Amino acid sequence: MSGWRAGPLVRWCLLPAVTALVLAALLRRADLAVVAAPLLWWLAFGSGAAAGPAGEATLGAAALRTVEGEDFEVTVEVRFAAPVRLTRCVLELPRDVGLVRPPELPGEPVASAVLRWEVRALRWGRTVVGPVRVRASAAAGLRVTELRTGPLRLAVLPEPEPVEAALVPAVLPRRIGEHPAPVPGEGTEFEAIRPFQPGDRPRRVNWAVSARRRAPYVTVRQEERSYDVVLVLDTLQRAGAFGRDSLDLSVRGASGLAAAHLARGERVGLVAAGGRVRGVAPGVGGHQLQRIAEAVLDLRVEGAADESVVDRLPRTVLPSGALVVYFTPLLDERARLTALDLRRRGHPLVVVDVLTAEPGGSGPRPAGRGPSAWREAGRSAGVRALTLRLWRLDRAADLYEIGRWGVPVIRWDGTEPLRSALGAAARRPVVGRWRR
Repeated sequence: MSGWRAGPLVRWCLLPAVTALVLAALLRRADLAVVAAPLLWWLAFGSGAAAGPAGEATLGAAALRTVEGEDFEVTVEVRFAAPVRLTRCVLELPRDVGLVRPPELPGEPVASAVLRWEVRALRWGRTVVGPVRVRASAAAGLRVTELRTGPLRLAVLPEPEPVEAALVPAVLPRRIGEHPAPVPGEGTEFEAIRPFQPGDRPRRVNWAVSARRRAPYVTVRQEERSYDVVLVLDTLQRAGAFGRDSLDLSVRGASGLAAAHLARGERVGLVAAGGRVRGVAPGVGGHQLQRIAEAVLDLRVEGAADESVVDRLPRTVLPSGALVVYFTPLLDERARLTALDLRRRGHPLVVVDVLTAEPGGSGPRPAGRGPSAWREAGRSAGVRALTLRLWRLDRAADLYEIGRWGVPVIRWDGTEPLRSALGAAARRPVVGRWRR
């Protein structure tokens, strides 16, 4: 909160009044002093009318949690002791929040007002909206003040990538669920028809087959089981444009897979492997999806990862036999070693390659205009091209080695839906057996 101060109109009125007084004194003309008297009287009594408290402003929002891509409303409530005219209102927005519709300032003096902005969350993460600066004038513009609010902290949840198909491991643990397993049980999927044996339940008798063969036969059903899904996000390095880098795709893809598997009743967990290993233990239900979304909000941290990170994930964050989906751009050698370690442990593993842009770029322009400067620039461009070619060969070798382990590698750069990229992997069970 700031107090009232003289506005620009005071200077424009004070200048001719002082000039008239000076000329009246120098020229000894009383008529000039009479000209300055009304201006000085207006400045003295008009300014004193606005000498009370400046007022206050409060910043708020309809909700402190939203989803990226959605519009939400930010409001500022201003209150003054007497009617004032609002002249300007500025809301400071970060790069990941865009302005959709600015507020409409009241045309008449008001003692209180609520200003509304409509903004859009462009990117997931924890962000800060504000502060807001509100300028007001009183006494016909002789007094002005500026109110400043504090910032507003918002949580922007990632938009889940639509995924319908679910990944299923080849071997399901013995836990009641919804997925048919190739073993007899109390499920609903048909397995076989066999002759009646002592101990079979009467409700399993297939009366149509028994009547045709004149002997009792029973229908065998498949047992329905469930499994754990652990989504591993590689936060060691990231590459790509703003809003579409590898970490953005990883977070949105993991959120979509988590929603799809939780809707089927599976237990889903999250592990972020970067500067430090952190995550969410596997769980079920809609509250688990909220916990996963809250956990990924802290992953948007600028700076390089800690070089002391090991290439082995602790066994405490990975349940035995859990299906692992590893989102990684494969820009770090430790990411490849992590995939190898997961495969050696026997986890059913799917690697999603989320690289959206190759490292490097066009490089700087030559510093000078002479032939030597252009020759140096050409030599640097040749070195960059050779380095990029070697990097591509090394990356192709890593992808070939991962595929040789029997791990399906899914290429997804965000240009197509994740459900299309996962189509081939979702049509067959994911094998967890180690192959050399």
